[in-house]
Amino acid sequence: DELSHILEILVAYGFKKVIISKLGCDAEIVIDYHFLDAVITDIVLDIIMFNSYSFLKTMTINEKREFSQQKYKFFVENNLPCLYDYKSEKPLYYSLSFSARKDSSTIDYEHYISLWDKFVNTYYCNKKHIEKSVKEQLSQHVDKGELPKSTHRKFADYPQGAYLLLRTNKDRTEKIHPQLFNLFGIKKFRKGKLKIIPITDFEKYKPLLKNLDVSAFKVIVH
Repeated sequence: DELSHILEILVAYGFKKVIISKLGCDAEIVIDYHFLDAVITDIVLDIIMFNSYSFLKTMTINEKREFSQQKYKFFVENNLPCLYDYKSEKPLYYSLSFSARKDSSTIDYEHYISLWDKFVNTYYCNKKHIEKSVKEQLSQHVDKGELPKSTHRKFADYPQGAYLLLRTNKDRTEKIHPQLFNLFGIKKFRKGKLKIIPITDFEKYKPLLKNLDVSAFKVIVH
């Protein structure tokens, strides 16, 4: 009674189908091992997106089950593409990521977000999402104890949008020093330097994050 839905995953060579479960689960996903990581990512991604909307967190279990059925209805009524095959007209589990996934390793994230926006605007247009204050968001930062207490004020003059708060972490990779020094405006490595960048610049600075020289935290300004 405390679970919104239960999925059964069966690994089977050559399959990528969502079918009615014979064990009484909401759906059975029969998937080739090659797509196993992909389908789990798709499921987890939808859970994360669901919990990112403030007004959805207070839903009852029954409302969450209805929400899941609405997603499937949205998929059918909009004739959306899907990497996985559906073998039933009965409402089954559906992740919006299923329609944004290109292959086992690629998701069109912009399209995925646009699907969520369209879905929410279709079924919950009278609801309002309320972001936490920047100060509250920063309190969740992994390095919150080392951030200056006035860090949230750095965002005061930024327009509405999503940003990444970058922070120099460890001096690990000398070959990327020129890019790191230029980004943070320093001539010698110092741990704890901060830089705010638009989230759209993520790919540009991704190598710095991969090598752990820089840590990042998403901040929403509204």
